[in-house]
Amino acid sequence: MHQLFRKKIKRNWKCEYDDTIYKIYDWDDNLAGYFYPLYNIRGKNEFEEEEIMVKMNEKKEKIYGGHLMIPFLKLNLLDIDYLTINETISNLQNSIQRAITWKKWIEDNKNKFNLSKSLICTSREDRNLLTVLFEINKEIALDEKIIIREITPMLDQLHMDELL
Repeated sequence: MHQLFRKKIKRNWKCEYDDTIYKIYDWDDNLAGYFYPLYNIRGKNEFEEEEIMVKMNEKKEKIYGGHLMIPFLKLNLLDIDYLTINETISNLQNSIQRAITWKKWIEDNKNKFNLSKSLICTSREDRNLLTVLFEINKEIALDEKIIIREITPMLDQLHMDELL
């Protein structure tokens, strides 16, 4: 009976602009990923490109798409002094099962979230961590509130499906 009257707590993702990219945080202020806008600037040197990107963000210009990078799976194989063969096999099997779960999620949700590509890469900070880079194809204004509003449904779905 008490559950009927209990206030539902809304957990909000957060977005913070940081030097041409956007950091994504969960409700506990843990870094959950990064959003890299597709600026589509060509023919300029690196300094000019960065200057243009900063101005685009200041003006909250619209871009068409971006990349969302989030954790994919933890390998639990590297930077460990010793593993038994059984521990190694178990860690590999767990990684394979997690990757299969991700593959199904991507196939089931790519149209829903306008995902044109998904690529896997090693995290720069942690060799044991693989990340997934989703290319999102939709028009988005360069504004923290708008970006987080656009990617929140995907982040919520990933969280509900226990992938994030």
